[in-house]
Amino acid sequence: MTEGTNRKETVSRVEKEPIKTSWVVITGAPSSGKTTTFDYLSSILKKQGFISPPEIERRIIEEDQRRGVGRENTPEYAMMLEHRFLAAREELERSLDPSSNLVMDRSLLEIIAYARYYKASEGFAVGPAKRFRYKQIFYLEPINSYEQDTTRVEDIKFAKWMHKNLPKLYEEFGYEVIRVPAMPVDEREVPDEKERVAKSVARRADFILNKLGLEKEKASS
Repeated sequence: MTEGTNRKETVSRVEKEPIKTSWVVITGAPSSGKTTTFDYLSSILKKQGFISPPEIERRIIEEDQRRGVGRENTPEYAMMLEHRFLAAREELERSLDPSSNLVMDRSLLEIIAYARYYKASEGFAVGPAKRFRYKQIFYLEPINSYEQDTTRVEDIKFAKWMHKNLPKLYEEFGYEVIRVPAMPVDEREVPDEKERVAKSVARRADFILNKLGLEKEKASS
């Protein structure tokens, strides 16, 4: 084998190796309290030098709504959205510094999860999903209730499927998934529902901060 061939093989291997990052992913299935927990946690991490990129998927949906584009609860529409999400998120991740302390509420692997749920081709997302290597993956366990908002059309069947399969997908790609318990607060301890939710969110945030090796936010306890 010639020196030139060896060099080409080395370059090819390096190009295929994922870029290691300092990015942390906070994820979960629908009804996991992800949005509330992420918003609370990211406000704390911001004080610790972390940044949070925009939630581009929700922004795309909300822009469609402002333009009067209705959502359809069909596999075809869902995968059309996932293709749009992929393009936007791939562009976003390429613009980010891999060494920056960053926390995000979704990764490209979740587009593969959607494709599997709808039994669609996932090949379009595999390469982009392997381009970067996330530092840590936190998976929020489901909470008791299931809620739909104007940007969610997933049903309970989807939520249960995602809860079963999303952590497995991350593990399939070689990640160690850190599961974050629901950590509910007893009604007898805190009668007010809003206060119970706030305390539960604070407990989950403290759990994640501890796993990140960061000091707990005293104000959240």
